[in-house]
This record gives sequence, C-alpha cells and structure tokens, in this order.
Amino acid sequence: MKASKGAIVLIVAVCLMAGCATTTQNSVSQYTADKEIKKGITTKQEVLKIFGPPNITTTMPDYSALAGVSIPEEAKPKAKEIWTYSKMQMNTQGIVAGAFLSGLTFGLVPYASSASSKTVMLQIFFDQEEKVLDYTVTTMQF
Repeated sequence: MKASKGAIVLIVAVCLMAGCATTTQNSVSQYTADKEIKKGITTKQEVLKIFGPPNITTTMPDYSALAGVSIPEEAKPKAKEIWTYSKMQMNTQGIVAGAFLSGLTFGLVPYASSASSKTVMLQIFFDQEEKVLDYTVTTMQF
C-alpha cells in the first residue's frame, strides 16, 4: 500500500508542476508587436483582437507619468491612454521530484539544476482617436 501512496504523490506532483506552466492566447513579443501594430492606423479594437485585454490600463490626466518613457517628446501630450501587457516565462532544466513517505505524512522535495526566467512587457500608447500613437517592448532575462 505504501508504494501506491508514493505513486499517487508522484502523479499529483507532475500534475501540479504542469499546472504551473501558463499559455496565453496573446503572443507578447517584439516580433508580434512589429508585425501587428501600425502607428496611427491600428485601433484599440484591433489591439484587443490581437493581444486580448491588457494587464494594466492607464489614462493620462498628467503627462509627468511619461517621464523617462521611450516615446518621442512631441508625442507625449497626445497620449491619452496606455495599455500594458506582460508575459513571464520560467524555464527549468533537470527537475527531479523526489517523493518521501513517512508513516501517515508524505510530501515532495523538488530539485532544479538550473532555472531562468524571461519577462516581456508591451506598452501601447493610444491617442484621443483611439489609435496607436506609439508602443514599446521591454524584455528582461534572468
């Protein structure tokens, strides 16, 4: 019976680790942004179809929020709304899940030999006509 408990624990562990992997319908990347977004042409509705709803929506009552953002200075007063999309990917190699059984108490001990993460953030700036004024893509890799 102890072996069957260990097998159950291992199956549950594999299911839990698979549940940590996320997929998104919207491919947030420099390539997709460059391919799909046309400044002055692409509308909010088109962006919604391409990327889905944004993670963060910001309206611009004060342009000081754009200080340090890589958008041309002459375009800053025209920005009325910013949509932010972000996606994080974690890659692990060499994962081993060790299960241990001790009487009625059992648990998992995960080990990873290496891990890395990549975060991509897409910011889209809309003008008063709800068209893309500009966009930026920031990629961070650890």
